[in-house]
Amino acid sequence: MKPERPILYIDPQSSGNLAAYDHGVLCCIGEPVVYACSCHYDYEPMPENIRSYPIFRYNKIKNPVIKLLSYLWSMLSLWRLIAREKPRLIHVQWLRIPHFDYAFYWLVKKLYKPTLLLTAHNVLPHNTGSRYRSIYGKVYQLFDHIIVHAEATRQEIESGFNINGTKISVIHHGTLKMSVDHDKLKAQQEAFMQKYPVAGRIVFTSLGEQSGYKGIDLLTDIWQHTPELNTNPDILIIFAGKSVGIDFSPISGYSNVIIIDERISNEEYHFLLTHTDVYLLPYRKISQSGALFTAMEEHIPMIVSDAGGLAEPLAYANIGWQVKAGDKASLRQTLLHLAAHPDEIKNVRNNTQGWATVCEKYNWHTISQQTDALYNEYLG
Repeated sequence: MKPERPILYIDPQSSGNLAAYDHGVLCCIGEPVVYACSCHYDYEPMPENIRSYPIFRYNKIKNPVIKLLSYLWSMLSLWRLIAREKPRLIHVQWLRIPHFDYAFYWLVKKLYKPTLLLTAHNVLPHNTGSRYRSIYGKVYQLFDHIIVHAEATRQEIESGFNINGTKISVIHHGTLKMSVDHDKLKAQQEAFMQKYPVAGRIVFTSLGEQSGYKGIDLLTDIWQHTPELNTNPDILIIFAGKSVGIDFSPISGYSNVIIIDERISNEEYHFLLTHTDVYLLPYRKISQSGALFTAMEEHIPMIVSDAGGLAEPLAYANIGWQVKAGDKASLRQTLLHLAAHPDEIKNVRNNTQGWATVCEKYNWHTISQQTDALYNEYLG
């Protein structure tokens, strides 16, 4: 029998790490949930009380016009789903087209009067400057409650958008286990070892999209102008992922630099991550990063900037090194120090108790229970 007026959880992007995130959030929810998700959901099956409706297809469409039309068509399907289910509470994970989505949820609230919750993974969309500040101000006013992943994000929304702090909750993002085809990984292991000469070297790595807001240009500039780094045969820096506005040409000729300017498979990502000594996250501006939680799951020491809540895990245990966001001198000094002190990296990697403490702080069961408690505050 269909439950009366369930919770509706909406994630248009739910594949890869985002599918793992949704599963983590929903794993301990006690109420019946309708899950409006991507047709490309590729993580573990949801618990029995979660009814999945895969209605979003735009994720893997390359043509921008067709992608837009696909999203709008999916939102029409979402409207039909809302009209049929009449959910008591709607929890939204991402806004794909902020101006359109604002109007959509404004009308939903007007007609069906659900409680609206939004998870603000970032204060504003990545790499967009202040382009969406005005519309997000309206979005934050419209939603009844906002979930963020770090205290710094809560403070930024509260002060920057004049939002009452009582309608913002800090619920951590959990660690992320990559979905990997282990047979394929095993078959490609030897090719990866030839492609990436990591043995016997200190390996610094940046994975995923390579862009300015992540501080990748700071790394390239430091490497170009620091002979102690670019001539050191005992270290290696790897940039693997599609470049967005980063000019790698000044460092592409160094023998201890590898640049893979394209999207890489999950298997290649996993190989590089697990053969990394220090993961590089020198973001200029961020609220929180999925890449951080993927590295934490594999116990990879990291350099993180103090942007947003990125350095928050370091407060619980010694799992890496903090630098000042956008500060080239701070980042250079840390790279030089670690290049000269491999034992320090090894000690952090082997800090078993520290990693256990941090991973427990970002445990999905706790996160899901906190989310369930918040739902119940509004459901009564």
